[in-house]
Amino acid sequence: VITDFGLARSLEITPDGSDLSTSSSGFGLGLGSPGFMAPEQILDDKNPLTSAVDRYALGVIAFLLLTGHPPIEGPIVDIQYFHAHLNPPDPRKFNPALPPKVKTIFSRALAKIPSDRYSSAGDFISELISVILPSENIGMPLSGKEKLSPKPQSNLQSLQKSSSEIYKIL
Repeated sequence: VITDFGLARSLEITPDGSDLSTSSSGFGLGLGSPGFMAPEQILDDKNPLTSAVDRYALGVIAFLLLTGHPPIEGPIVDIQYFHAHLNPPDPRKFNPALPPKVKTIFSRALAKIPSDRYSSAGDFISELISVILPSENIGMPLSGKEKLSPKPQSNLQSLQKSSSEIYKIL
């Protein structure tokens, strides 16, 4: 189970009760965990936030799980600038065992324009799993003995054994 309580949202109801404002804050400040914030949260462009921000955060989480590193590290201002303006690094920079196609998958998952991202978390996870797992392993039962290692290459092997459970849930 993944839970993120890093996002607060101000809801404003018009006097007639018909209109909700879904900006990231009532004060022009994007709220959330900077390392997982989508560009539209950081830039606070006054457009309503959608589920695309959650899919962006899922992309960051998956990047971290597969590489052992977030897409960017450093001071908050550098992290926010990266998420708002720069393309993600090639995940193979941190984990050379990953197949080349993961770069394209993460480029889409962490796209700066929300409509350029995967249309659902399931689509993202399905494509990621199809690339990192041989198709004959999909649906394998989870043994419960898998442990994450501090070495990303070992984590890939553990992920291959256990991600079929994630796939079943989606």
